[in-house]
Amino acid sequence: MTDDLERTAALIWPGSRLTVGRLRSPGLQFVLLPSSAEPRLVVPLSSSRAAAAVVLAHGRLSRGRSLARSRALAAGLRSGLAVRMLRDRLTVEPSIAVPGLDDHLRELIGRPVAIGFRLGPPRANRKPVIQVVDLDGELLGFAKLGINPLTDRLVANEASALTSLAAARLARLEVPPLRFAGMWQGHQWLLQGPLTRPRGRRVHDPDLLRQAMVEVSSIGGVESIELSQLIWWESTVRALDPLQGRPADALRSAAAEISSAGGRRLLRVGAWHGDWNPGNYSVSGQRALVWDWERFERGVPVGFDALHHGLHAAISRGVPAGRAARQVLSDSGHLLAPFGVASSDAPLVAALYLLTIGVRYSVDDQLGAGAELGNLESWLLPTLRVCVDDLAAVTTRAEG
Repeated sequence: MTDDLERTAALIWPGSRLTVGRLRSPGLQFVLLPSSAEPRLVVPLSSSRAAAAVVLAHGRLSRGRSLARSRALAAGLRSGLAVRMLRDRLTVEPSIAVPGLDDHLRELIGRPVAIGFRLGPPRANRKPVIQVVDLDGELLGFAKLGINPLTDRLVANEASALTSLAAARLARLEVPPLRFAGMWQGHQWLLQGPLTRPRGRRVHDPDLLRQAMVEVSSIGGVESIELSQLIWWESTVRALDPLQGRPADALRSAAAEISSAGGRRLLRVGAWHGDWNPGNYSVSGQRALVWDWERFERGVPVGFDALHHGLHAAISRGVPAGRAARQVLSDSGHLLAPFGVASSDAPLVAALYLLTIGVRYSVDDQLGAGAELGNLESWLLPTLRVCVDDLAAVTTRAEG
């Protein structure tokens, strides 16, 4: 059994006995996909409809071959044929004395439920994302469960963000409804309801995407504030204090130079989603369906979402991260214009965005967690250096 699978299952079912094998034994039965050697999706076998619903929930926003595979597997599970072929199993013998999270969810929701969960790629903020379905195969929502101080903070922040967003009048956005939030085994958890299932083929609508991002930036209002007066900027710089090593030194140097070059500049300040990448949204009609609000933040320069999406959209297309960062820098004026950011301010906002991501990845220790983008020296810092040098040169010419 992999360490991640064992830790996650032990947290969901405290005090339980966990075994992996190909022989059926007493207890809750789960299929491990693609295998027990590398489990990525844990599918319940409490009912064929529940099993199919978990697979569809996992792949509901996939495209192309991935979507076709999910649908084929769900059909096989629903018919019972796939169960005989997929023999790698997790068996959970729950503790009689301590209820599991599925028992807790059943009490909250008021009907029997089945749960499955996925294990994502290595990164510091990895946490269990749990698909919650009823025994008839209805998707009831997705639960997130913290496993350490970082992920506890992110889950708590998402619960707070979803509460705030529910009160906002959003024309271009649909966000998941928050159903429940609280503590489980000393960790933060939440359950959010599902979003509207996208109709037809998933499409990319650049105009709708920009409108939705601008709408997010205006949540709570937009105002003009000097960079040096922003609480966000003060906390970003302060977060570098305990960090050690060359990347941290480079980030500190960049922050000091940005303050010197742009500290007195007035910036348009609002909100951002915090991690708007191609995997965190879809489109249904004239609305963007956006999830994963755990990084939502107010009081930041507007337009960060557009820069972040531009960076990760390029990387998802196979563009090397360093080249993608340089591309975002060169496109910053175009990307930020819909947010009312003057072209003369675009390089400063781009520099602030890159610094923000660099600080986030360093504080979270994404490098230590094995995240693909954790090595900042290989991609982010060289582009940030170019950006800061350009800012300094512009400032020098202006003062001259």
